[in-house]
Amino acid sequence: MSGSGCQLVDDGGVIGLSAQTVEQDGFIQANSIGTHRGVIELAASGQLTLGAGSQTIANGGEIFASGSTVESKRFGSGRHRAKSKWDYQADRHRHTQPER
Repeated sequence: MSGSGCQLVDDGGVIGLSAQTVEQDGFIQANSIGTHRGVIELAASGQLTLGAGSQTIANGGEIFASGSTVESKRFGSGRHRAKSKWDYQADRHRHTQPER
C-alpha cells in the first residue's frame, strides 16, 4: 500500500497486505466491534516500511507486522496502535526521522 491518500477500513474484520515490499503510507483501521476482533496483518518478504504520516489502528484488536527489515518513519504525525496487541517480527528493525 503506497500513497498518502490510500484508506483501508474494515472494523470487526481482517485486513491483510502481503508482498515482497510493503510501504504503509496511508490509513488502515480494523477496530474490534463486539465479539468481532479487528486484525491488521502487514507481511513483507523483504522491506516493510511504516511511513511518517501513516496510521495503522486496531482498537481492541491486533496488529502484526513482519519483514526481513521493518522500518518505522512514524515519528511526528504517524500513529500505529493496537490497544490490545502489537507484534512485529524482523531480522532488522530501525526507526528513522522523517525528511523535512
